[in-house]
Amino acid sequence: MSSERYTILSDLPRGRMRVKVTSFWDRATADRFQAEVLSAFNRMRKIHKYYDAIFDMTELEVLPADVAAAIQEFWKTIPENGPDHVAVIVNRALLKMQSERLAPDASIRRFADEAAAMEWLEQKS
Repeated sequence: MSSERYTILSDLPRGRMRVKVTSFWDRATADRFQAEVLSAFNRMRKIHKYYDAIFDMTELEVLPADVAAAIQEFWKTIPENGPDHVAVIVNRALLKMQSERLAPDASIRRFADEAAAMEWLEQKS
């Protein structure tokens, strides 16, 4: 699934999801994103008891307050409905701080680059 602002790829055999988010988001984009990612989580959970995900946020702009609130609600669903381990790639301090505020769960780790994120996920698999 994809839009001009995000792409969701599911590697069903490996039990890994990759989500790439880019650009500036409005509330409608955040709502579509949440619905599509949760649907992808549900499909993955039907196949794998345990799976993980990597969210690449290196091209995302800092979120406006209303969008951040919607995304915060999405992140709250991760411990119950989402992947067992989530690696988030953020390469800017302000976006990292926003990510930490919106998704403080211990199963979600942040990394500055993809190599470190993948290494952590491989250790968890």
